[in-house]
Amino acid sequence: MKTPRSKWWLAPLAILFLALSLVLNLRLPRVVAALLLGASLAAAGMVFQMLFRNPLVDSGFLGVSQGAAFGAALAILGAEDGMAWIESNPHLAGLLMVENGHALYSRKMQEYL
Repeated sequence: MKTPRSKWWLAPLAILFLALSLVLNLRLPRVVAALLLGASLAAAGMVFQMLFRNPLVDSGFLGVSQGAAFGAALAILGAEDGMAWIESNPHLAGLLMVENGHALYSRKMQEYL
């Protein structure tokens, strides 16, 4: 970037404004998205632990991740209905796995009581 000799003092300001623009337009949205994603994963883990009353439970242990992957594979194989089906089917399959796990857990707890 060439500046006239009479405006040599503008070059550092242009670099500063470029750096500020990069930080605000590129880095900040990614940081905010990462924070929101981390908070939502932490909230989901807390809900699992409260639902099953077990501090060691996680989505891999319950089969939710595997059920969502299976639902995604089924949606991709039968992808004639469009992207909405491919995006929503893993969520539904994961929710179904949570419901199945909770039903089995509550039935098992009823036997112990």
